Amino acid sequence: MVVARLLKIAFALFLTVALAGTAYWGYQEHQDKNSILIKAENNYQRAFHDLNNNLSNLEDELGKALAMNSRDLLAPCMANIWRLAYSAQSNLGQLPLTLTPFHKTDQFLAKIADFTYDIGMRDLANEPLTDKEWKRLKNLHAQAQDVQRELKNLQSKIIDQNLRWMDVELAVASENIEQSKEILDGIETLNKHVEGYIETEWGAEESKYTELQSQKAKKIPGKEITKEEAVKKAKTFLGLKGDLNAKVEEAGGEEFETFKVRFDHPERDSSVSVDVSKKGGHVLWFLDSRNINKTEIGLYDAQQKALEFLKERDITSMVAVEADQYDNVGVFDFVRVVDEVRIYPDLIRVKVALDNGDIIGYEAQGYVLNHNAALNIPEPKITLEEAKKNVNGNLNVMEEHLSVVELDAGKYQLCYELLGTIENETYRLFINAENGREEKVEKMKQAEPIV
Repeated sequence: MVVARLLKIAFALFLTVALAGTAYWGYQEHQDKNSILIKAENNYQRAFHDLNNNLSNLEDELGKALAMNSRDLLAPCMANIWRLAYSAQSNLGQLPLTLTPFHKTDQFLAKIADFTYDIGMRDLANEPLTDKEWKRLKNLHAQAQDVQRELKNLQSKIIDQNLRWMDVELAVASENIEQSKEILDGIETLNKHVEGYIETEWGAEESKYTELQSQKAKKIPGKEITKEEAVKKAKTFLGLKGDLNAKVEEAGGEEFETFKVRFDHPERDSSVSVDVSKKGGHVLWFLDSRNINKTEIGLYDAQQKALEFLKERDITSMVAVEADQYDNVGVFDFVRVVDEVRIYPDLIRVKVALDNGDIIGYEAQGYVLNHNAALNIPEPKITLEEAKKNVNGNLNVMEEHLSVVELDAGKYQLCYELLGTIENETYRLFINAENGREEKVEKMKQAEPIV
């Protein structure tokens, strides 16, 4: 009897400890998940705060440019505007990926960056600003003020109502738009303003670009597919088996007609979105929303996982040109290589989970639109040594390549690509292989080149 009683007590204690342990594990799991959400929300809030600051400074610089009479001061002012526009684009890119209405704002900033970069790079003593360019600067200043005002209104709503970007991202993913209508309405209002500016300020140029992209889209190989075929394409591309309870929507665009395929991942707790081109059934983009709690593999191993993923889908002759890490995710940019020449318009971006190497994101619109097996690559008209004469003498060059880049819509240029460092910063330069002109300068996000 005593033994039986002791066994009952021991069993009761065991159950108590087990329940306490389970409760603690559940609490810890909840705390870890909350910690991840808080960290993501803080990153979003920081990016939006930096976006406001950069746009405020950009508007100030545009105002200064209008007051300047000195060509010596105007060139660095244009460089500042270009830098701020580029930084603001980077801030936009750090906001939730599902908030596609921001794409017009991104396009607007890109136009400002291109316009001011071209002015800042030229010899203003021999080519001063034209009346048309002064008028455009004046318009851009007024438009930047309006954009800044709309962003301030949106920021006030977020602060006053204690709104969270994470809630917006989840609402868009679950199609529960009412949940975060205030932020989405603010973004849509900003988007409409900016769209009007693009049409009035760069109307002819923008229509030319859109027309060119549309022409490229028409040349995509393959026949038109159905919704059912789009689901099959998505499933095959992601290597999934079994039936998918997928939602499919047709989406018309200026460049692409696509099917948007959404479904819950059959093997884990996450949702997946895939864009498939109606013509040819090419996967243009996909994103898997699964949580990634820790980093277990390095960027090099993740890069090999990404290359293997591409190779398994018959996407070959690709080389990584940039690698970044955001929390527990690796992001890699790949371009095609033809006869040892890098073809930058054929770009694919791959996101890799750094806990186990899963491919959780993919973007290939540039590759699908620009891929041309019969690309005619000209011979360079100057030597590498001649090209280097136009490079900052402080640059310690570590890598040299021949590359094709798209300077303007439809204008491809063979360049010498130089990757090097100045002090602790890494830069990528593109020098025109015909005339030695410095066409592009990019500051890299990491200190070491990819090997």
